[in-house]
Amino acid sequence: MLIFLLIFIIIYNIKNFENIIDVTYLDTNCCLNTKLLYFSIFYYINVNKTIIKNITLIVIPLLLLIGAGITLVNIGIITTKIPNIESENLNVTLVIDYGNNYFEKFNFESSNTTVYSVLIEASVKYNFSVKSKYFDQYQSHYIYSIKSIEEGENNKFWQYYINEKYGSVGSDLLPVKDNDYIEWKFQEPKI
Repeated sequence: MLIFLLIFIIIYNIKNFENIIDVTYLDTNCCLNTKLLYFSIFYYINVNKTIIKNITLIVIPLLLLIGAGITLVNIGIITTKIPNIESENLNVTLVIDYGNNYFEKFNFESSNTTVYSVLIEASVKYNFSVKSKYFDQYQSHYIYSIKSIEEGENNKFWQYYINEKYGSVGSDLLPVKDNDYIEWKFQEPKI
């Protein structure tokens, strides 16, 4: 606030100083040195007025943004603290059914919270590949390959079930609960 007040005082004083210089007086009753001095001061004031105006157009919005940011930090809307999210370990069962009467079953503890993240954790833990593509419009990954078995073979695709119910949303969007039974099946589309 003090800065705004100082800028206002400077601009106000420059405008008043211009009014003190009477240009008609300079035209008739003045020697050349005095005229040069007055015109130098007048020029100096006009140049500085332009500079101050340009600085004001930059400084005032910048100060307002800084003030708004400080206010948002003080009331807690903007924070630099990392939220403390307690992640409990969940017991999950993951079954990968390759569609040819061969499947693998993994029972493990997971700290992940979605069907997709559990699959990725298992792939790292049990050393198998998973390929996926993220789609912004669905905010989810589409799994097109598990353990080098890729979609499209015999019109089959990777689809998931949780507790024997078909997954109707993207695997990133479905939360996992303790003791959930997750199956990834390579089969013809259900939809």
